[in-house]
Amino acid sequence: MHSELEQEIAALLGSALEARHLIQAAVECGKMNVVRSWAQERARGVPLAYLTGKKGFWKNEFLVEPGILIPRPETEHVLEVALARGRQVLNFADLGCGSGCLGLSLLKEIKTATLWTVDSSALACAVTQKNAKALGLEARVVQSEVVAWRPPVQFELIVANPPYVALGDMNVQDSVHAFEPHAALYSGADGLDAIRAWSAWASRHLALGGVFVCEIGAGQMSAAREIMLGLQLEKIEIDKDLAGHERVISAERVR
Repeated sequence: MHSELEQEIAALLGSALEARHLIQAAVECGKMNVVRSWAQERARGVPLAYLTGKKGFWKNEFLVEPGILIPRPETEHVLEVALARGRQVLNFADLGCGSGCLGLSLLKEIKTATLWTVDSSALACAVTQKNAKALGLEARVVQSEVVAWRPPVQFELIVANPPYVALGDMNVQDSVHAFEPHAALYSGADGLDAIRAWSAWASRHLALGGVFVCEIGAGQMSAAREIMLGLQLEKIEIDKDLAGHERVISAERVR
C-alpha cells in the first residue's frame, strides 16, 4: 500500500527497516501527512519517539518530548527487580523521574502504595503529571534536585535511573548526544557522580528493610557496589540485562 513511499523514505534514511518503522508509527498516530517531514527529521538524527510524542515502556505508552529522556527497554529490569525485592511497600520514590515511566509502571503493579517522584526539570515534572493522568494514576510530583529534597516520609522502596555516562564518553550515539537531555545522561568524569549522591540520599531516606534499586552502566558494577557498601547498604544484588550487561544494582537498609 505504501511501497512507493517506503522506497522513497528508505532511500533518504538508507534503511528499508527504518522506513517501515517510521511509516508504521505514522499510521498508528494517524499522521500519514507528516511522513516526509518526519523522514527529514530522522535523517538528521531526531529520535522517532520525539516525532511521535510517545514511547512504549513495560505495559503502557508514555508521552515524551524533547528535553525528556526517552524510556529504554533496559530500564524495565529496574522495575522487575523492584517488584521482586520490594515488600510491604507503603511509600516509594522514583528519583530523576523523567517521563515518569518507571515509577508509574510500578504504581500500576502495586496500586495500594503512594508514589513520590522527583526531578530537577520542570518539564519532566509536567510530563510525569500528564502521564499519570493518562494512566488514571496519582503521583506526588516534586520539582527538586534529588539531594536537596527532604521527603516527609521514609520509603520502603526507592528506584532510580540516574545519569551514569562519563563526560566525553565516545561510545554515546551521536543522535543521543545531540538530542537527548545531557542532565539525564552525563554524570561527572567517571559517570558515577549521581550514583554516589543518590545512593547516599537513599541510605538516609529508606525505612528499615527498605530497598534501593538503581540502574547502572556497563562496567560500573564494582564501583557501584563499593559505593553501596560504604553507605552500609547490604544484601547487594546485581542483575544483568538481556545483552548480559550488569545493569541493575539493588541493596537493602538493614540497620
